[in-house]
Amino acid sequence: MRTWTHPLQARPTAAPAAPAIAWYAVPVAQTRPALTTHGHALLALTLLASILRLHDIALDGFWNNELFSMYWIRNPIHYLVTKGMLIETNPPLHYILLKLWTAVFGADEVGARSLSALASIGCVPLIYALGRTLGGPAVGLVAAGLLALSPVQIYFAHEARCYALLPVFVMLALLGVCRFLDEPAPADRAAHRWRGLVLYGAGAVALLYTHATAPFVIAALGATVLFALIDMKAPAAQIRRFLLANLVVAVLAAPVLVAMALQARSPNIAWMPPFGLDTLLIVARYLMVGPMQRADLGDSGSRILLWTEIVLAAATAIVLFALARGTIRDRRAFALVLVFPALFLLAATAVSLARPILIPRIGIWLSVPASLAAAFILTGHARRKLRLLAGGLMAACIGIGLVNNSLAPAEHKPDWRALLRDNPADAADGPLLVAGRYVGPLGIAFYSGDAVHRPLRHWVPAPDETPTAADLLSRAASGAEPITTQQIVATIRAGRHLRLFLSDTDMVLNEQALSGLPEFATTDRQIYPGLVVLSW
Repeated sequence: MRTWTHPLQARPTAAPAAPAIAWYAVPVAQTRPALTTHGHALLALTLLASILRLHDIALDGFWNNELFSMYWIRNPIHYLVTKGMLIETNPPLHYILLKLWTAVFGADEVGARSLSALASIGCVPLIYALGRTLGGPAVGLVAAGLLALSPVQIYFAHEARCYALLPVFVMLALLGVCRFLDEPAPADRAAHRWRGLVLYGAGAVALLYTHATAPFVIAALGATVLFALIDMKAPAAQIRRFLLANLVVAVLAAPVLVAMALQARSPNIAWMPPFGLDTLLIVARYLMVGPMQRADLGDSGSRILLWTEIVLAAATAIVLFALARGTIRDRRAFALVLVFPALFLLAATAVSLARPILIPRIGIWLSVPASLAAAFILTGHARRKLRLLAGGLMAACIGIGLVNNSLAPAEHKPDWRALLRDNPADAADGPLLVAGRYVGPLGIAFYSGDAVHRPLRHWVPAPDETPTAADLLSRAASGAEPITTQQIVATIRAGRHLRLFLSDTDMVLNEQALSGLPEFATTDRQIYPGLVVLSW
């Protein structure tokens, strides 16, 4: 077996020491008790992950993006994989899986979100297999424990969106790469590597059909593997096989790659904020602490806590990277755990300088290399104080994230159920209902059972703004017609009762347009979680 050394470690000039025996080379009789113990521990961690991901899965209602998913999957599958790919910027695989899943388990919060929960639960045994392959059973178990407790994993397990699938497909591709880079017995070498390429290709194709940033992930992973092959002086035939596998991946994913290229300037993604240092800091916070933010501590308290979390997350990410560089001695593990995610972040940053694509939630799969890096540090030969530092930082991030998940209200998930109890939309008479630009009318339509029997409108503060696919679908599904600020003012001045539903995003981004409406002093304000209702 070829042994890789750490890139900073000098190569020996004297006769090399006898190679260490890998864990899987130990006779079965010696490994069976350990494997049984590890199996029980993995089962316990998977059970823990299941409890954390299924608990309160339906506590919050669907938010805008989830509502879009629930209406988008009403289209036939042939539409999703043809014309739909040119309208919706997210590829169709998750929508197809969600359509099939909800047909069996229901289209409510539990039924729809349980697909994401199952994917997130499945990440625990997957990262154990990956960690065991790269560093042994101890690394696998610690990584599985960290991922089971990961706040960002738990958060996206509660969303009927594609993000929980991303770590699954990334790990499948990584497991395939590990097989491909292995040095098994010569008799089984060719078949072993081909099986690795098939697994890598399956994960890569699935990833490309799941999210629009997947080309950057696959490009970073491909570059990392080529670097590893060259570094280990692999035969030219092995390099050619890897290049051929990537060509097959590109051919199989050609339809979605063409659709992505055609939508590069789509208005559907025009909302993404410009890239800056704050983008990387927020990505770090999402990754280490999670997306939830406490809003129950007052403005000052919430702001102080937010910046504390950002500093803690950034410090944790830096410490993990620095310590892992000196701890991971296997060069294959070094490349896949550190070089691969670093190349992705560099590529995404470079592209985002011209066209923003790096938003925090696409980095959910980075929790995989982060957990592996921490596992290598905590089980490695680093000094005890350094292990305590890394463990303490990880524990602080996870602890704060879990508390936030439990206590922080999901401000971006409007409580449509409570709102519609007080403002029924199925009455034939009553005020004109107007949904804000960003909150949209889908929540009213979905939670009223599509039984909206009075006029419904969708506010368009900027009439010359190009509608997104979400806007068009929202209006088509709910029957809402666009209404401008001037038309709202005219309706109010004509004496017509009107109710305007706004999210926090609407209140912030449309502040100038709101100032053009009649004075709030004449309105009846109702406030629900994630929503403000202005009534004239």
